[in-house]
Amino acid sequence: MKKILLLVAVIVVTTVVTAQEIKKIKAADIVKIMDTTTSPLVINFWATWCRPCVNELNYFEKVIDKFKDKNVTLILVSLDFPEDYAKLPSFVAAKGYNAIVYWLNEPETSVIQTQIENGFEGVIPATLMINKVTSYRKFHSGQLTANTLKKEIEKLVK
Repeated sequence: MKKILLLVAVIVVTTVVTAQEIKKIKAADIVKIMDTTTSPLVINFWATWCRPCVNELNYFEKVIDKFKDKNVTLILVSLDFPEDYAKLPSFVAAKGYNAIVYWLNEPETSVIQTQIENGFEGVIPATLMINKVTSYRKFHSGQLTANTLKKEIEKLVK
């Protein structure tokens, strides 16, 4: 029994220690990141309760990692409900996400449409790709396949 309790304690401590802090941000903060980035940027809007979002994120980091020589930055912006914010760090740790993860601290997700991307209609997952050096900007609504994501990142880094 002591061994089981010790194992459970180790798992809990490991999860807490390795869980990254999820910073709360506003839409204006995302705009500032977009405006000041010097590398190709992929911003994915998702939620833990969105099955297509989680499915998509399973390969997002793997595909983007293939372009590490191009310094592509991946930012995951959670649109989870405020009551689910406390669960985000353990969810991110359990999934093994290494990307920068933020939680959008806004009362309405409509701020994405008004401040970040006019084409956003509230459908997630949604992905915005920006390369300020080449003036590339593309918004995708809905789940991207791994192949489509790879092709789009190839365009992003040209």
